[in-house]
Amino acid sequence: MNKKELIIEIKKLYPYFKNLQKKKVAELKEIYEKNCDNFSLKNEKNSCYMDALFVALFHDKNKYISDLFFKSDLKIFDNQRLNIIAANIKQELENIYNRLFNVGSTKHLTCSNLRKLFNDFFKINYPTMRIGWKRDQLEPLDVINILDDIIIFKKNLKINTKIYGTNKKGKSIVLSKLKMISDKNITTNNFSSFISIDNLLSNDKIYLKKLFPKTINDVKFDEENLWKPYSKNSKEIYSRKIEKVTYLSSKLLFISVNRIFKMGSQEAEKIDSKIIPTLKLKLKDNDDNLYLKSIIIHHGSAGGGHYTTLFNCKGKWYEYDDMKSSIDLIGNFEDLCEYNDNYYLKNCTNIIYY
Repeated sequence: MNKKELIIEIKKLYPYFKNLQKKKVAELKEIYEKNCDNFSLKNEKNSCYMDALFVALFHDKNKYISDLFFKSDLKIFDNQRLNIIAANIKQELENIYNRLFNVGSTKHLTCSNLRKLFNDFFKINYPTMRIGWKRDQLEPLDVINILDDIIIFKKNLKINTKIYGTNKKGKSIVLSKLKMISDKNITTNNFSSFISIDNLLSNDKIYLKKLFPKTINDVKFDEENLWKPYSKNSKEIYSRKIEKVTYLSSKLLFISVNRIFKMGSQEAEKIDSKIIPTLKLKLKDNDDNLYLKSIIIHHGSAGGGHYTTLFNCKGKWYEYDDMKSSIDLIGNFEDLCEYNDNYYLKNCTNIIYY
């Protein structure tokens, strides 16, 4: 098919995609010819947190994702052994990326070697922090955090934060009438964003469109605990602190939902507030929209469970489970949201856009 024909066919699968004419023929072919059901990555000793993450990030062989993880430089450590382990981690991760679709192979792909390398890296770099990379089930974010300690990710996330102070008690907020405390742009190498426990506890539903690209947090203080901004010259105190966060640009949003709540000596519990995703996000300074590509699901309680990945392929949603030998078809986006009384929406822990 030529470029025009590819665009027509892709629009049938993804009617919400924009600016397809800007893409090269090779990029359009990647989208249209994507393989939906031949993952060779299998579970080995509680590896689901890694398996689910790598399928979520790498399932469509996206060039930006590939460049971000494999063409970014490694950090340099004083310990030469750490440098060798870090290089081996990056190489093994690329091996997993390249072999994720191992069509026709009878040999299952596992993260066993990568977990051993993580274990070796942790023992040297964090001698007082012990995490059982070889055997334990951890969280996808643990993997992202250690990769962030190894790879110099190219600057990805740019946000603007404005902080206001006020003593007005009314519900309505008119930002122009508030006292501006801080206004700054921040650009980081990171690509993760968090939905906090406070958001989950106070809402039965959280719509991502209300948090991205703009969100406003209104924090109220009592008379004995008023807020004083950090400033050498500031003598004012406020009963409300209002923070406006605007996501200006990012080619990847890895949204992490913290569902575990623990207070004092109480046992941890898992919060089941529904997160309502949207199929696309538009950030102010981005040339293109960000599209919902995958969602990581946690099955179980605060004490343990199992991770799987939902991913979008040719307009349909599928569930990858590293304990199974097949990919399960869910249906369209509405089917995913409505499945089993919003089961997936209540249990999503990571939502990925690029």
